[in-house]
Amino acid sequence: MYDVLYQVVTDANRERFRLLLSGIERAPEYVEQTAGSRPLRWRRDYRHRDIHDSCKLTVICQLSDPSAYRGGDLQIFDDGIATTVPARGGFFVLLGALFWRVTPVTRGVRRSLVSWFAGPRMR
Repeated sequence: MYDVLYQVVTDANRERFRLLLSGIERAPEYVEQTAGSRPLRWRRDYRHRDIHDSCKLTVICQLSDPSAYRGGDLQIFDDGIATTVPARGGFFVLLGALFWRVTPVTRGVRRSLVSWFAGPRMR
């Protein structure tokens, strides 16, 4: 999985972001959301926690088929709210400085894998 994540981020970074990256910030996190589970509220992953490296890119891999659940839309706040539902096996790469959330799941199970890529602090 790490090889796949590196390839996805390398391609996205080269084509869109052009950031200096040092690697995966921490182990990818498996996320499972069901009806009634706590929704993923607005968040942004970039922080000045470390003097050297901070999260620059967030990578979300959609593990569930979107027809297997309702709700659970990925929303990004950047000059308004954009909503997307990646296909099963699809990846969504966004800047760690952007706010994002997943709306509540109302039926079924939504599964995803979230990973964070770090690099020298933005100034």
